[in-house]
Amino acid sequence: MIFKKHGTPDELIIEIEGQLTGDGSEKTFQAELRLLEKAPQKIITFNFMKVTSINSANIGKFFFCMNRLKSLGRDMRIQGCSDSLYQTFQLIRMEDFLPVEKEASPFPQERA
Repeated sequence: MIFKKHGTPDELIIEIEGQLTGDGSEKTFQAELRLLEKAPQKIITFNFMKVTSINSANIGKFFFCMNRLKSLGRDMRIQGCSDSLYQTFQLIRMEDFLPVEKEASPFPQERA
């Protein structure tokens, strides 16, 4: 699993590549999510375009992180995910809790 981070003073975009399943992925994913609490940006955006699958344990960690960030007055969203992941997010009604867009937006420096 690979994490790439791009940011502006207001937004941090995290691109994840690989599978979010298996023993090692859960510890790595949780460690990365914990780092987000210390990031200065108000908006945390995840790009899952290159993630082929995610297990329920990692979905739970994702929701825990989202709730923690909300309690700190920050926002989290998903912009970009593979077809299979988008279908999974629709099945669990992820969009009821945070914005989910199938297509990824340009990196922050390209939005201006």
